[in-house]
Amino acid sequence: MTAGADKSGVALVLADWGTSNLRAWALDNDGSVVATNRSGAGMRTLNRDEFALVLEACAAELGGGADTPAL
Repeated sequence: MTAGADKSGVALVLADWGTSNLRAWALDNDGSVVATNRSGAGMRTLNRDEFALVLEACAAELGGGADTPAL
């Protein structure tokens, strides 16, 4: 990974965001999973203007900072 980890050790957040669920994993610089999260905040349940807020909240719960990249 080229991204540097923040102070919590989270370098990247990966998300599988479908219509009914949001599943996410926090990875460190070695690509190891350091935290996981799952919620019922699927894209079908949200308004378009809520997507960024929900993803930011999910990343924060995983220990990611405001500058942590997400895919």
